Amino acid sequence: MAKKPDMPAPINWDAISALNLGIRRCLDIVQQNLGQIEPGWAREAITAHLLINLHDVLRILDKAGHRLAWTDDLPTGQDITGQVKIVRDAMCHIGSGRRDADEFKNSLNFGWCNGKGVLMQINDQTLENPYEDDQALFMGHHRLLVKRQLHQCVSEAVRLGPEIAKAHGHHWHSINL
Repeated sequence: MAKKPDMPAPINWDAISALNLGIRRCLDIVQQNLGQIEPGWAREAITAHLLINLHDVLRILDKAGHRLAWTDDLPTGQDITGQVKIVRDAMCHIGSGRRDADEFKNSLNFGWCNGKGVLMQINDQTLENPYEDDQALFMGHHRLLVKRQLHQCVSEAVRLGPEIAKAHGHHWHSINL
């Protein structure tokens, strides 16, 4: 669920418009079976587009006082908003160091695991998907689960968008899941 701070920042019409468009783009993508998109470069490009837009959506939600802060299936001390940022940074910024898969700076540029299984074992690091009914995306040792995390982020954004627009005196163009 979303975490609510004491005083959210005012959200202008440009931010509401960007939120609405970003949610629509993310929803269009997560409604596809990302693991079946071929060739692999197309899956990677579409996933990058999803993460760029989702990062923007989550930043606006956070600014509006609705940070998505759940921590299920994430490293200790990390919430979903932070994890999306890390994976997006790894995907978009080659020199960020976020593509490192282990302490020796071996890198993983883009990994995908359909269903439960181990994508790779590198030194003491195991990159795995623990769920048969989900897909896992990896950038370096950072993982995002498609159904449990990305779909859930988009669903929460769809739910929160109208509430945020109304709270800041703006119109919302409805989005259906």
